[in-house]
Amino acid sequence: MCMINTSEKGFTIVEILIVLAVIGILSSIAIPSYMSYKQKAYNSSALSYMQFITKAEENYWLNSQVYISAPAGDGPTASGILPNASVPSGVGFVIGTFPNLGSDTETGYDVGTDYTAFAGHNNGDRIFAVGSGSDGNIQWRSLSSGTAAAEAKAEDITQPIPSNWGQTL
Repeated sequence: MCMINTSEKGFTIVEILIVLAVIGILSSIAIPSYMSYKQKAYNSSALSYMQFITKAEENYWLNSQVYISAPAGDGPTASGILPNASVPSGVGFVIGTFPNLGSDTETGYDVGTDYTAFAGHNNGDRIFAVGSGSDGNIQWRSLSSGTAAAEAKAEDITQPIPSNWGQTL
């Protein structure tokens, strides 16, 4: 008589395939959600810097009755609008003033009676804009091509933000 050893322990191939299928289904749900949260975090980083720019520009206006520009830069190495104020990592920005009324004695940056600023994150999908004529309202629009940081730095900073540029937050 032939006896089958039933004391062997382990998983059958069917059980392993079922576990792999369940892991695959959970991954297909979780990974896109995770990527969406990461994108929102990158956009929030650029938006937060835009809020900082708005406050810094208004403070500069209160002290000098002009706004200050800042050349295009990328965080975290660029100093941004204020000396010793770091830009969040991955955020690209540019701030322009018009009409040009000269330059700031401390930074050498141009100053003017109006400003326009743009920012975006390298891994984000939105570009943000704010200007002196917007009452602090930040606008956004979706990325056209490339990275949001590069596209933000390429915006025209010699004039107010066009009325049809984007949506107000």
